[in-house]
Amino acid sequence: MEKLNLVLLSVNDWEGLYVNGKLRDEGHRVELESFLTTLVGREIFIESFEDHYLELDEDNQDLDKYGNCFPENLEDVVEYSQLKQNQ
Repeated sequence: MEKLNLVLLSVNDWEGLYVNGKLRDEGHRVELESFLTTLVGREIFIESFEDHYLELDEDNQDLDKYGNCFPENLEDVVEYSQLKQNQ
């Protein structure tokens, strides 16, 4: 059985969905229902789901530092890594 860890990140008006640490979808609104529909009939277990709004530092109030999009790997989102360390 495949295990999935889902993380939905939001910054200003942009969202990114990470599945097992890899960027699956991003845009002004990530369609979770569409993604979940792709899982119907598969043997999967959603192990975790996180939903976070990220506050970027004052010098980078948007995703400019990432090239106006989320990085491919969740571990490269510095603000997410800091959030996890503070929990």
